Amino acid sequence: MGMNQKEKLDVPSFLELVDKLVFIEPSAALMFFEIIDFASTITTDNLLRYRLKVFKERCTEALSKNWHLMLGLDDIQLEKMKQKGPDFLMKVMMGSLKKAAEDYQRGRKRAREGH
Repeated sequence: MGMNQKEKLDVPSFLELVDKLVFIEPSAALMFFEIIDFASTITTDNLLRYRLKVFKERCTEALSKNWHLMLGLDDIQLEKMKQKGPDFLMKVMMGSLKKAAEDYQRGRKRAREGH
């Protein structure tokens, strides 16, 4: 997202659009983090800041639920994730670990049942 586009960001309109997303692609979630971080710096409205936080949590969840896709992230994407800080990384890592464990257990159950 170029600086000219960032300068024109209308936070309420952005939130109105993303609130309608049923599913967030993990690759899009990484891009959304940049927009969310910027939007948080240009708005002083507490309700908008709260909505940005909620959307950021949805993006984090999208990454966590699709843990296997994170294995294919390139160095630039990994660097962007590292810049989000330890709290973000821990949340994604723990969510990913939980999802991977659930997937593993589901696979073991199917194997025992002969599927």
